[in-house]
Amino acid sequence: MSEKIPAAKGFVAVHIGAGYHSPANCELYENVCKQACQQAIALLKQRKTALDAVMAAIVSLENSQWTNAGLGSNLSLAGTVECDASIMDGKSLYFGAVGALSGVRNPILVAESLLRTQMAGEMSLGRVPPSTLVAHGAFDWAVRHKIPTCSMQDLMTDASQKAYIKNKRKLDMFEDGICENPAFKVRVMHPDSQAGRRVAETRVENENENLTDNKGTSRAHDNNSQSRDSCTTEFKGSSSSIQKPGDGVLADNQDPSKQTEITDGNEAWPVKIDDRCNLETPHTNGFTPDVFKDTVGAICVDDNGAITSAVSSGGIILKQPGRLGQAALYGCGCWAENDVKGKVGVGVSTSGCGEQLSKTLLAKACGECLKDKQNPTSALYDCFVKRFLESPYLRNEKQPLGGAVAVTVDSSNEQVLDLEVLWAHTTDSMCIAFMSTNDLDAKAFVSRLPSRVQAGKAVVIQSENLAISSS
Repeated sequence: MSEKIPAAKGFVAVHIGAGYHSPANCELYENVCKQACQQAIALLKQRKTALDAVMAAIVSLENSQWTNAGLGSNLSLAGTVECDASIMDGKSLYFGAVGALSGVRNPILVAESLLRTQMAGEMSLGRVPPSTLVAHGAFDWAVRHKIPTCSMQDLMTDASQKAYIKNKRKLDMFEDGICENPAFKVRVMHPDSQAGRRVAETRVENENENLTDNKGTSRAHDNNSQSRDSCTTEFKGSSSSIQKPGDGVLADNQDPSKQTEITDGNEAWPVKIDDRCNLETPHTNGFTPDVFKDTVGAICVDDNGAITSAVSSGGIILKQPGRLGQAALYGCGCWAENDVKGKVGVGVSTSGCGEQLSKTLLAKACGECLKDKQNPTSALYDCFVKRFLESPYLRNEKQPLGGAVAVTVDSSNEQVLDLEVLWAHTTDSMCIAFMSTNDLDAKAFVSRLPSRVQAGKAVVIQSENLAISSS
């Protein structure tokens, strides 16, 4: 009688960006994340590698019109699609990335090709394989390696084009000096208006007035109500920690972003005119506007305990053409290291304001902290506070906006993968999902900062422990 072959072990965690996610759209976002998890787990159950599985997850996210990666990416200032993507293999420590890439539906495929080329060793005549390519160089690589290309128009959706038109109009209005003093009223053309011309009122509210949220309702903003103490709560085997920086950091960041509300008829949408990383998307067929449009990412662990991490992004809306975000940069968008010499393996995928994540090398910083400390939740907490919120490299930033999903792995037991999945963000919310080969479905949810806690001034840390068996 033949011996029964044990089932394969594996795990995947994904995210679709840190920003603001409307409660009205949560089910849609969660389904996008679940589908990506299911694609990865199907391969892990077939004993495919973590690299194969993470590619399946990212491709799934890039193919969704509801994410800011591949199809539906944010448009640049010139109205073009330019994508960043990267991938890191925890076993070989090779890294492949593309930046400002146009004309490829799945930018992660080009990054993967660069990674696998490095794994194959030196190129002909002893040439060093490239790890990162940008713009035309990345596109030419895709063509030579038979990676499917497409027209730029094929990557645009109705939502991404309407978001560009609406936000470009606002930018032009500010730069033309119409709102040089934002406390007055101006008359502007609004193409969405049936009458063709409406009165748009712009006003700036100070930090003691009510702020308008993304659904057009008011919420009180009271700095005095925000305790500066940290607190921890326990729930169903998971831990949650909220950290607020010390007095010095609050003093440096106390001035909140001015918010301008432009009203046309009954429709209102807030714009943070001095926040480069959080321009919003429009109403589209009943789809509530969000400002989550940010990097997507995934981390996979296979039956052997190998880890691979990846990210993909269309970048911030109205970005300067040629701009590179953290998704194209080493140590900024993703990080992966297998467990060696008694230290746990780690995988990290980040999201948020690309310039801020790049200045702090946040993915690498999180990986190093998680690898070297026994308490992963405490390690990630310390990393976000000391190396992001309180980072000297961000001392001139009013709102450090970032998020990360991380996984620690102990594969010393051949029968069980001991994992801890963690997520952290300083943004209003972050959409996350994870799934193991033992699960029938993925667990998907939107993590949020507590009410009345201002984004960029605190971080929420949560985690969950898993033991994945081969039975």
